[in-house]
Parts: sequence; C-alpha cells; structure tokens
Amino acid sequence: MAATVGKPHPGSLLGAVSELPFGVRAVVAVPGRRPCTGAVRLLATEGGRGVLLGEEGDQGTVLLDVGRLGEETTSLLRAADQVVLVARGGAEPLTHVSAYGLEAEAYAGRLTLAVVGPCPYPAKEIAEALCIKRVVFLPWDAKAVSAMSRGRRGALRTTGLRVPPLMAAVKVLARQLAGTAESDAGLKVVEQWRPGPVQVPVDDGSAS
Repeated sequence: MAATVGKPHPGSLLGAVSELPFGVRAVVAVPGRRPCTGAVRLLATEGGRGVLLGEEGDQGTVLLDVGRLGEETTSLLRAADQVVLVARGGAEPLTHVSAYGLEAEAYAGRLTLAVVGPCPYPAKEIAEALCIKRVVFLPWDAKAVSAMSRGRRGALRTTGLRVPPLMAAVKVLARQLAGTAESDAGLKVVEQWRPGPVQVPVDDGSAS
C-alpha cells in the first residue's frame, strides 16, 4: 500500500486488506523494522495521508500502528483524531514515555496511554507523573493474541460469555476513544482486567 501512494491514483486501503479472525480488516506490515520504517515514511507524505483519511464523504475508522515514535511519525500523529501510546508497566518503560513530549498542547485532549501487562502503579499516579490525563490498562493475554494470528474466522468471541480479557478491555478503550463511555467508567472497567504478577518476555523497555 505504501508503495502505491506516490501514484496519481493510488486507490484505497481496500486493495491491500486481509481479514482478521474476528471480522476486522487489516493491512499487515512487511516483516522487519527497516522496511516498516520506510513504509511509515511514505504514508506520512501528503499522498499517504490522503489514502489513510479517504476522500470527502468517506466514512469509517482507520487504526494505524506507527511503530516507534520519531520524526517520520510526526505528521501522522498530527493528522490523527486520537493518539494511543502503548508501553509496558515497569518503571523503565514508563520513564521512557516522558521523553516523547506528547503531553504538549498539540496533543491535549486526544492522547491516551495504554499500559500493557503487570503494573505496580495506579492509573492516577501514572497520569500525574507523566502529565497524561487518560491512562488505561490492557492485560497480557497471550491466548487472544495467538488466536488473532491464526487467521481462522470466528476464532475469537467479542460479545457474550467468555470474552477474552484482552478483547473486553480493548472494547472499553475503543468506546472511550469514540466518546461513547465516560472516562471514569471506562477506567474502572479496564482496571478490573489488570492481571496479577506473571512471567512475561523481557523487552527493551521502549514505548511505541
């Protein structure tokens, strides 16, 4: 998709989508950090933003994972209606969040910090320390992520009984971002899915 944005008529996102096992359409990135970074740079151009935002009268929502924050992502973040910064819950990754400066006036009212996995700090404390008003917690749910990767339609329940913890928490977050749930209520529902101490892979502590 990124390779076509420079053409006179690049088309729409629909030409590059595949469907996830719960009915959501996605454009999956190529493997490797370098080609992904190159794709993000192309999408950040005027042509790329045009494809992502669509034409006047188009309806729908585009959720874009821009990877690690840097100069090449600035224009995409400025064009976004909402920005969700994702980080692990330890002291070091949360400290890294403050280095991005996303609490600036330009992001006021449209920035959310999503903390993934175990975290010893309450949302209020994180929000005050990082000057980010909205902080939510998402569970470390390896089973749900594995089901998403299988590509078998209907493998994940998103409504009714026995909804995976990750799906339930993300649903609340989506409603909050869309303005259909009050912030305090959304935070309480997401917090109930906070997992206890578990063994998780160790990453480099950076946010994306």
